[in-house]
Amino acid sequence: MSRRPRPSDPDRPARSNIVDVAALLFGEKGYHGTSVRDISSHVGILAGSLYSHIDSKQELLAEILRRYSARARAVR
Repeated sequence: MSRRPRPSDPDRPARSNIVDVAALLFGEKGYHGTSVRDISSHVGILAGSLYSHIDSKQELLAEILRRYSARARAVR
């Protein structure tokens, strides 16, 4: 079962920051060139601790795509 934080989830700011960092790194190094360790290092937590906020690197990519898709639809 996937862990989806609710808006009132105290994890939300950390998760949002993780998604932002992942988007930046994916843009710079590509999805395959970015490791979970890269993301956790930039966020300032251990790689294993990252998984208390996310399920997978693939989930991060999906979240990034959802965000950009929502922004694109809002512009129309």
